[in-house]
Amino acid sequence: MMDDLKKGIQACVVCKENQLVGKLDHPAKCLKVKGFIGLLLIVEFFTKFPYAVLIKSKTALEISEHLWQFFCLFDPAKEILSDQGTEFVNEVLDSMINKI
Repeated sequence: MMDDLKKGIQACVVCKENQLVGKLDHPAKCLKVKGFIGLLLIVEFFTKFPYAVLIKSKTALEISEHLWQFFCLFDPAKEILSDQGTEFVNEVLDSMINKI
């Protein structure tokens, strides 16, 4: 597992740019340097396929855009399970889901 972590850090473009290669830090720690605040992780329930995308904000508009991209790649979800944060429970997302 440690070898996988080292390989992941060595392959990370953001880590290379921020000179984190060789350090055993989590690759996601350098996200804020490039203007990203976090990672949106979507896991398809049946196959457990992970889909991750960097986010610059937690606005309803940005989250719904990333969900739309996911739906375009993998088909719309029949159900969305979330932590019920405001980025997931809002009129923008409700409107998009109702149109699918």
